[in-house]
Amino acid sequence: TASGLRGSKASHARLTAAVSDAEFNYDFVKSSHIPHNIRYSLHLLNSSADRITSAIKEISSSVAAPQPAASVLQENSCLTFCHANMLLPETVDYSGKKLPHQMHAKELDLGCKSCHSVSEHGKTQINKEVCTQCHEGGM
Repeated sequence: TASGLRGSKASHARLTAAVSDAEFNYDFVKSSHIPHNIRYSLHLLNSSADRITSAIKEISSSVAAPQPAASVLQENSCLTFCHANMLLPETVDYSGKKLPHQMHAKELDLGCKSCHSVSEHGKTQINKEVCTQCHEGGM
């Protein structure tokens, strides 16, 4: 059609339901103290976005589905939802070495996942490939 819309009434109903569910999930997450269950909250937000994307693809070939904001991607969620108001320490101790945390995080703009696990809370998981970009032999 001229408008680029296609699909059955059922397809349109799925989109309406997906948007309604996404609004409900967003309101639920927003009011539920997200840091208490970050994984579930992110699952709700990202699965809502996936359902909307699938429904849009069913009814329109010309409309691009919205992409989730970078802040709700798993690798960025720790700062977005939990640690946003924390001041980064100047240095941190890792394996007996004092590392300049602020310099790596702010000046070099390394993401959290360069050194921290995004799936296991509190686990430091240094990615030595990132280190070798500036340091010979890693750390």
